[in-house]
Amino acid sequence: MTIIRVVLLVAGILALLTAIMVPLLLWVRKRTRRLVAEMGEQLAASGERIVLGPAPGMYRGGTGGFPRVKGNAVLALTDRRLACSMVVGKPFDVPLDKLASVREDKWFLSAYRSGCMHLILQLSDDTEVGFIVNDHGRWMEAVRQAVSTTATS
Repeated sequence: MTIIRVVLLVAGILALLTAIMVPLLLWVRKRTRRLVAEMGEQLAASGERIVLGPAPGMYRGGTGGFPRVKGNAVLALTDRRLACSMVVGKPFDVPLDKLASVREDKWFLSAYRSGCMHLILQLSDDTEVGFIVNDHGRWMEAVRQAVSTTATS
């Protein structure tokens, strides 16, 4: 195989990947924006006090009854729950009255994600659920405060 054929083959593969990935990434961004808007409307209608979010994040898995599949998500913390709507998949909630503690770690469920800190929620039944959020410190503080407020109520 000549050098020109190799270059053409590589260029063809890159063009094909671009043709597949660009529409997929655009769809994910559009879906995320729509989920942020929908979750904001739903939470406003529910009467819950929104503490943080809705904001894009990553669901990093969970134990027990939580979904195993990781992926992009939209998260919101209210006075009652942490709501998670997956970009692809079913939404779920983590009730604050079930939270025992919150911690952070670079590793969660034997997975490392580019040095990003995981926000890990431990429930009273010892199940855990992990997320990665953009403003990690703010989310850690808000969830810790929610846990302590719920524990004293």
